[in-house]
Amino acid sequence: MRNTPIQKLTFMGLFSACGTALGFAFAPIPNLEFVTASNFIAGVLLGVWEGFAVGVVSETLYSLFSPFGFAGIPLLFAQAMGMGFAGVFGGLVRKSLSSRSIPIAVLGAAGFVATLFFDFITTLSFLPAMGLSVKAFLKSLWFGLPFYAIHIISNTLIFLTVVPAVLSTLKKFPFALSRQNTGTKP
Repeated sequence: MRNTPIQKLTFMGLFSACGTALGFAFAPIPNLEFVTASNFIAGVLLGVWEGFAVGVVSETLYSLFSPFGFAGIPLLFAQAMGMGFAGVFGGLVRKSLSSRSIPIAVLGAAGFVATLFFDFITTLSFLPAMGLSVKAFLKSLWFGLPFYAIHIISNTLIFLTVVPAVLSTLKKFPFALSRQNTGTKP
């Protein structure tokens, strides 16, 4: 089934709203979030650039209205790009596979890489914002390791358990995993 541009924009809006809402829903629980998974799923189902747009929009909305306060421009940009990458990554994973299902090991690795990238670039954003030296940046990475580990492990587990269940459910709908949405050739 081919989606019209309006249908695709509608799905992008729904995924953006879902990612933003998930950010707020799990904000009270440190290092546990489903935003990365939501943006990744958007990329898988809608395509590379659509996944990027969903990731940027959902994270920007969450960050602008975060219960923890405004992030500051460098961190806001890094957060938006990090979540945009999760959407791109979802689209690329889908394009690289010929079958309609994605192996669970690939999903786990995707969660690990997407979260590692997000944590790295958001930490990197402190360099210009705080005027940190490379030595101070490396120190902040070191002190953040326990938090990164929890975040990476929890997202990897989410990608191993929740993402396959969601993709399995969503592929029952006509728009899901269509070749037109993922840019693969018939």
